[in-house]
Amino acid sequence: MAAQTAQQEGTGFIYGKNAVAELLKSGAGVDTLYVQDTMAPREAAYYTALARQAGAVAKRVRAQKLDALCGTQNHQGVAARAASIGYAQPADLLAAAAAAGQPPFLVLCDGVVSLSMAARGTGVDSFNVSVAAGIVLYEIMRQRA
Repeated sequence: MAAQTAQQEGTGFIYGKNAVAELLKSGAGVDTLYVQDTMAPREAAYYTALARQAGAVAKRVRAQKLDALCGTQNHQGVAARAASIGYAQPADLLAAAAAAGQPPFLVLCDGVVSLSMAARGTGVDSFNVSVAAGIVLYEIMRQRA
């Protein structure tokens, strides 16, 4: 019931021990697992191991955080954020490029990097400008070659 309520509200959160365990075992996309910080270590390790197998990030959070995320206190100490997009495997991306007759161009990241914004006084408040400039310069060099 709790899992149904979370999905019906469109929050993207599944909560409750059985619902979360089944979601993680199902192979469906899961972005993040939230485990209450007061959960017994053995039980928390079980959910964390399931999250690791599912490719999800596991976070220990306070009960108040789970209450706010789920909109209820009936989360049983565990919740998961279902993936809002489907993820592709590198082989799928390479096959799509080959089918389109294009050379593959992939940028792979194995983690999240937090960078401070551009230097003060430059008028640039986003890295999008730098990335866009790099892409444009790459394309110019590619076309000249």
